Amino acid sequence: MTDKETGEASESDHLDTGLVWGVRESFVQYILSMPDGRIILGRNCAPTDTGKFAFPYLERRNSRSGMMRLQFGGSVEFFAHFGMLSVTFSNPMLEIDADGGTLSVEADGRSVLIASVELPEMTYFGGMAIWKEAGVSLTDHGSALFGGTYPPGTPLDPLSLCIPA
Repeated sequence: MTDKETGEASESDHLDTGLVWGVRESFVQYILSMPDGRIILGRNCAPTDTGKFAFPYLERRNSRSGMMRLQFGGSVEFFAHFGMLSVTFSNPMLEIDADGGTLSVEADGRSVLIASVELPEMTYFGGMAIWKEAGVSLTDHGSALFGGTYPPGTPLDPLSLCIPA
């Protein structure tokens, strides 16, 4: 898919189905500025050419209450300060209902709700449901995952997703 105005490829070109998210640009830049800072992508997570992370789509479950649960795979790990700073996002899960969405990740073997998500209007293209530039903000648990560096409510980078319609 290309951007209609510029003719350039959009992020959905980088991943047939999945979630594309940059986490928080200032955090990523901080990690990369550290002499021992590193970012490790695992389990089919891939970088995009815009510096974001593409998590592959795994499955969708719909509940009777109207909630949709979208499971993605992959992981991204951030390290610095000789391991004193270590943050990992694994297997993101987005839960969507009439009120919006929430983003959870696996951390220390359990699911942790890290952010609330404000979803824009969904669009369809080529049999795919697409949400672009959804607003993301930290929850209390998300703040704790970052060691309290960012307080609850702090905006993170927007996310985009593409799943089979």
